[in-house]
Amino acid sequence: MKIGIFPNDRPECPAQMTARGIQRDQYAREVQAFIRARGHEVVQEEEEADVWISLGGDGTMLGAVRHANGVPVLGINLGNVGFLTDVGKADGFTALTALLDGRYTVQNRIMLEAAKGSIAVNELVAKCNRLTRYEVRIDGEPLFNLRADGIIIATPTGSTAYNRSAGGPILLPQSASFAITPICAVDAAAPSWVVPATGKISLIAQRDVSVELDGALITSLPAETALTVRRAVQSARFIVTDKNGGTSC
Repeated sequence: MKIGIFPNDRPECPAQMTARGIQRDQYAREVQAFIRARGHEVVQEEEEADVWISLGGDGTMLGAVRHANGVPVLGINLGNVGFLTDVGKADGFTALTALLDGRYTVQNRIMLEAAKGSIAVNELVAKCNRLTRYEVRIDGEPLFNLRADGIIIATPTGSTAYNRSAGGPILLPQSASFAITPICAVDAAAPSWVVPATGKISLIAQRDVSVELDGALITSLPAETALTVRRAVQSARFIVTDKNGGTSC
């Protein structure tokens, strides 16, 4: 099996690099040695892999899933939260053993795609530093037109993140729906909407707004210009290992 390692390579301050960063790099080397000792090949980020292993927190996991482009990803949390990962650092080698023994399942979750092929695992956020009117249509039909600080379009995976903090609904992880949630709408009673992922979502803002995917700025959307959001062709594939033994999948 060809296994790729996707590490947390974000720059850190010198104090972190002398402790946490060095420990993280050492852990990554130990993971690679463990995989090779079991007779499998470790490949680089620019190569193709049968499985990817994310070594970091949720941000690293999001990057790994996008990078994997439909290949299954096992998350080992070396960060703070690790909500999306399979195990923490202490159980990492137990999970690796289960993976290499074939004792795991793969959860397929939908992702969303915005203009120019940009992919998000969690959410798309359109926002402005001023109160702005947003119009959303589904397959050309009006859904709502309201004033707010921004709009979140979340996948089931992302429904528990920013969407939930803004008062949006939690979706079942493997459902085929998106949650659309206003951020601080003028109408405090403005609801969130759950829409089928089969439709094409059009978002239009009255002012220029920034567009972020999974927390990273991707573009600026000019005023009165439609942005199309739809279900991505590829799925996010999360590996869930059997840490207690049992039969292989």
